[in-house]
Order: sequence, then structure tokens, then C-alpha cells
Amino acid sequence: MSSRHFCLVLSCALGFLAPARAAAQDSANAPVDAARLTLARRLLTAMHYRETMLAGVESALKEQRTNGQMPAVFYDSLLARMQRTAPEAMDSIAPAYARRFTGSELTDLVRFFESPTGQRLASEQGPLGIEENKFGQRWGARVAAAVVKDLVDAGIDITKP
Repeated sequence: MSSRHFCLVLSCALGFLAPARAAAQDSANAPVDAARLTLARRLLTAMHYRETMLAGVESALKEQRTNGQMPAVFYDSLLARMQRTAPEAMDSIAPAYARRFTGSELTDLVRFFESPTGQRLASEQGPLGIEENKFGQRWGARVAAAVVKDLVDAGIDITKP
């Protein structure tokens, strides 16, 4: 499958997500209870959110470096800035957790993630996320290729909108 065909299929699939994104943006403006926000920040810390996020960034940047479109200094500087600004990212995501979970649920989640089993899960989330992402890329490409083949076999020109 050509990259053009894959991009067309992917763009169509992502277009279906627009209504969900609009609804999420509406709820993103809802006020957040201070106690729940505190619990959400504690949860993110217990979940090793910062470390997991940065592991994902490092993995993605490793892949981007191989395409040679930007000099190494760009990727080094980008990673350094993301590491410095990671607390801002956590402050930005904490309200989403505070809006979606009750105080009781957040307390339960904090208890779990501060437990030995929760800490084990939290420490594995970065590597698991990277592995899941690689699987998702392979799976998405395989499914998209099959859809493109089916459509082309059916005589449908997918190069036109």
C-alpha cells in the first residue's frame, strides 16, 4: 500500500473522531473541585505519569531521528525542553482526571497506585505503552492495507475524495 493511500484511510478514520473531540472540549471547560484536583495530582504522581509520558516521547523521538528530516540538535533540545516542562503537562492533565472521577474514585485509585501492585503497574506502563504503540502501528497498517485492497478490488478509486 502506498503511503498516500494509507494517509487517506487514516484521515477518513480520524474524521469520525471530531464529534467526540468537540464533546470532550466542552467538558474541559467545566469547573474542577480543588480537593479532587489535589487527589488527581497525587494520582498522576503515583502512576508515574511524568516518567511514562517522557518514555513515550523519547521512543517517538528515537523513531523520528531515523528519518533525518531534522538535525540531532533539534531532537535533543526538544527532549530537554519537554523534560523541563513536564510539570506543566501534569498540571494540564490533572483537571481531566478530576472532572472524570469522583473524590471517592480518585481516593481508591490513589490507594491502588500507591500499593506495591499499583507501583509495579505504574513502573511498567511506559514500556507497555511503547510496546502497545508499536503493535498498534503494525495492526493499523495491516488493517488499512486490507481495506485499501478490498476497495481497489471492488473498483473503487480511493485517490479521490
